[in-house]
Amino acid sequence: MTAYGVSISVLEEFEGDVSEQWLRRVVAEALAAGSAAPESQASVLIADDGLVRDLNARHRGLDENTDVLSFSFAHPGEYYGDGGAGFEPTQDFVLPPGQDHSLGDVIISYPQARQQAAQAGHTVDEELAVLLVR
Repeated sequence: MTAYGVSISVLEEFEGDVSEQWLRRVVAEALAAGSAAPESQASVLIADDGLVRDLNARHRGLDENTDVLSFSFAHPGEYYGDGGAGFEPTQDFVLPPGQDHSLGDVIISYPQARQQAAQAGHTVDEELAVLLVR
């Protein structure tokens, strides 16, 4: 399997609940299944509801909880709010030199994943995998 550049970060409060190695493998397998270029990079952050809600409000204009956010460097997303003063949703994101193969970032709310796993009747790991690859 190709050794993709996969960065995993887990907030301290969830470190004992999440295997970074397992998450890295899930992302790498998803990238391989999607025929991503061998130099492709992606990052994942396992966060709490507050951080995900803040990012959702700032970057999508939705001041509400959500389970997962993804930010692609190649494909702009939709902004649903009014934007506020000076916001330009069509601004391009410029990557630093040497980072031109980054696919983007995925931020998952661990509390939401835990709740959805219980509702679906499967493990939190299975829910994290669903959130990462859907």
